[in-house]
Amino acid sequence: MIRRRQFLGSMAFWATAGTALPCLSASVLAQPLERLNWTSDVINMEPHDSGNRAPVVTDISLQPGGQQLAVVGDDHFICIYDFDSAHFVQHLDKHSDWIRCSRYSPDGNILVTAGNDRRLVFWNAQDYSESPAVCRHDYAIIGIDFSNDSQMLATVGFDKLIRIYDVPSRTLKREIVDPGSDNHAVGFSVDRRWVAVGGRTGSIQVWNVANGDLVATYRAHRRRIRSLVFNTDGKIVSCGEDQIVAITDPLNPQRPDLFPRQSAKIYDVALLEGGLIATAGTDNHVNIWRLADKDHIGFLKGHTGTVSCLDSDRTKIVSGGFDTQVRVWQIKKDFVASLPNEDPALDRSRKIK
Repeated sequence: MIRRRQFLGSMAFWATAGTALPCLSASVLAQPLERLNWTSDVINMEPHDSGNRAPVVTDISLQPGGQQLAVVGDDHFICIYDFDSAHFVQHLDKHSDWIRCSRYSPDGNILVTAGNDRRLVFWNAQDYSESPAVCRHDYAIIGIDFSNDSQMLATVGFDKLIRIYDVPSRTLKREIVDPGSDNHAVGFSVDRRWVAVGGRTGSIQVWNVANGDLVATYRAHRRRIRSLVFNTDGKIVSCGEDQIVAITDPLNPQRPDLFPRQSAKIYDVALLEGGLIATAGTDNHVNIWRLADKDHIGFLKGHTGTVSCLDSDRTKIVSGGFDTQVRVWQIKKDFVASLPNEDPALDRSRKIK
């Protein structure tokens, strides 16, 4: 039997050995300007098996307004880290396979986890010992997102369905049939009218939540989409394995804003305050960009493997990776204050993966 760690290693080898970058001029490829001198605390994952193997980090989620962080990975456990005590305070065992995604509701009251075991688990974030609600799907669940009023949850995965759940009742509200069968990213618009999905084909479909009608469909990337998020202008910020970050108006997708091509596959994007975004991927870095002019400001170095996931709040960026570490980067206030005073129209730091 091939273990998850062996599988990841073989995938990394073939991604390096079997895929050539397009011929691009140096001006097209983004070059890191500087290493940002931001401090970071390292959270080492704890092993849960007799082999003393720490888990690969698949996803992370900061509790809004709280002091906790949910970390999930390939060892089937949900680990709850408490910032006040600087320790893991819960190790929740409700999944039987690789956990792909975790998300706290915007009100901080609910944690949802899902993955390859086809289970969607709703946890009471005030008392994790309470028996969670479990919904079962026919295929693996890869991406989840809450609406910003915490009332709806959307899921996507290896089937052709977008499922919309009513969160208070934990019941299925609507199913939307999407043409893709391998979607990794899903996100609600800020006004909760639309839900967007993206995956293997590089295309993004936008659907009306109320009636399930297709609003827009367009090719945003040449390869798999790994992450997307709506900003408050109704535009979609997306990234993927083609090494590109794109900002697109779904009602006018012919004129996207494209960031310079990065030197690695991009696994996640997070929207920050001060008109900034963060990206992470196979270069082992967290890269910081200015949204207005798509300028690469610098990078955060510390991870020794692919950085698979990001989340952030007003004071910090949290990153997790295949090196079995989570890093907490403190955003320097003077750094953000020194940037041009522009309204980025971004009020959501949530990444959708």
